[in-house]
Amino acid sequence: MLLYYQIIAIIVASITTSHKLDSSWTSAAHLQYHIDEGLRFMCLNQYSSNGQFLYQANLHSHHISISDKNNAPRQAGALYSVGLYFRLYHDETDIINELGFDLLSCLDKSIRYLTSISVPITLETDKDTDKGTNDGKLIDGNLGATSLGVLGMIEICVAQFNKIDDNLCIIHWDIFKTWIDGIIQMRDYKFTKDDELLVQGLASKSLEKPNDFSEYYDAESYVALARLLKFKNYMVSYLPKQNPIWNTINDIIIGIDEYYLTYNHFVDHHWLEQAWFDRWVTLNRDDNTQTNTFMDHYIVSVLMKNKWDEQSIYLREGGAKEFEKKLQCYAIEGILDMLHAAEITSPCLNESKYGEPQDENDPHDELHFWKTILWKFVQAKYHNIKHNQFFKKKVDFYYESKYDGAFSPSYPTDPPHHIRVDDTQHCISALMKLQSFIYSNRSNEYDYMFDEIERKGPLDTLIVNNNRGHYTYDVMVSAISMMVVILLVNGVFFYWCWYYPREQKKHNDIYYMGSANDTMESSDISPGIFADEDELDESEDTENEPGEEQEDEYLDDKEFTETEPEPEPETPFA
Repeated sequence: MLLYYQIIAIIVASITTSHKLDSSWTSAAHLQYHIDEGLRFMCLNQYSSNGQFLYQANLHSHHISISDKNNAPRQAGALYSVGLYFRLYHDETDIINELGFDLLSCLDKSIRYLTSISVPITLETDKDTDKGTNDGKLIDGNLGATSLGVLGMIEICVAQFNKIDDNLCIIHWDIFKTWIDGIIQMRDYKFTKDDELLVQGLASKSLEKPNDFSEYYDAESYVALARLLKFKNYMVSYLPKQNPIWNTINDIIIGIDEYYLTYNHFVDHHWLEQAWFDRWVTLNRDDNTQTNTFMDHYIVSVLMKNKWDEQSIYLREGGAKEFEKKLQCYAIEGILDMLHAAEITSPCLNESKYGEPQDENDPHDELHFWKTILWKFVQAKYHNIKHNQFFKKKVDFYYESKYDGAFSPSYPTDPPHHIRVDDTQHCISALMKLQSFIYSNRSNEYDYMFDEIERKGPLDTLIVNNNRGHYTYDVMVSAISMMVVILLVNGVFFYWCWYYPREQKKHNDIYYMGSANDTMESSDISPGIFADEDELDESEDTENEPGEEQEDEYLDDKEFTETEPEPEPETPFA
């Protein structure tokens, strides 16, 4: 009987907690360990000569050889992963110090390498001059590599948006801006060639094949432009809101949104899922309403959910046994984005014809079954991630410690063939997203993978200096304003320090000259006031007796006033 009640209790507990995603199979420390080791492999095996990451090492029975192959999109994807790490952990001093290498130097060398293989776009369209983006460049002449390079630079710029010293975004702003222009030009070229019709193919694939398109590269360019808008509140520290390129990007994104409502069936699902997630965040933020039922319902329960239905079939090609062995870190990146969106959106989707929302723990939750499947997929693939990361001390085949931390698509029990940079960069990106998904406070769409700056209050002083002439309009306005101020100051100085004293001196001279003339004329025509010189001489020679001085003066005055009245003085200049 006791066992019966225990079983009932377990069943009830499992039902009541079934809507909670169980993460007991990992921990923050374990995730951080795998992330740091993968990053060490990438940066410690970076070529000091040109900054290129080690692309591929072939594993043999008794030695390891370095492949001569290389791939620009995967090199740019590595920059994105390292940039993502920098944005998420640059404030964690303990974590950064334990890496054992200079993270900023790793980023700087990678950017310089991608800059060295960037080429200008020679394609011409009628709209290049209209949009002001006719000086773009592409990494290796490739749209996909350029889009991933932009993603990497966005992560760096967001991490350093309020910093001036050693700001890699400012240092490499020239090439970053030309990469953005390059994506816009390739989209514009294809759109013009298609007579601005909604036909298949989002942008030109490369400079070598401008009339071709790639579903992979198209989705990567969609993510790059969508993420620029998602982080716009940070990016305006470098690219002011008044810059017309923001309107250009917004117009293009609206067109791409429409394009992927029609053409969204292709194998590279994870980039499209991440792009839709960024659009979901941006549209809900900019809508100025607390919840947008239409955008939540359509983007999450229609676009994302339908995309997973297609992706799950693709991922399981080859049977269950092959599926269990596959690494598929790239898939986790998009799945975690969809999981977060589904969790935030669930209360909205439980509404009946947009009526009152139901309890989010309702067992009839439309998204509960979908979320459970996604989370089980992440858990299964996490098991593969842990075992597919190679360390010399943990494998039973020939391996070298300098390659510790690399991920391989081959299971250790199978004879592994190679380790490649894209496998490692996808896995550490997935693990960083998983860590943020589990351990961040995901109370709304802004608390997963980034902090929305608008929720933190006003911006600090924007970084607009030291950008070396990128703000031509601002510099022109500042110069004109400075000239106006200088002219006003000189005018005030001239008036008060030269003109006004000069005119005042003239008025004072005239006034004093008039007073002097008045005094001189008054002395000539007023004998009753002043005595003659002879009278003065006589008064000086005559001495009065004591006691007689006051009386004589009184008599003289009296006699003068009685016999001769005082004449009125004439008016000066009469």
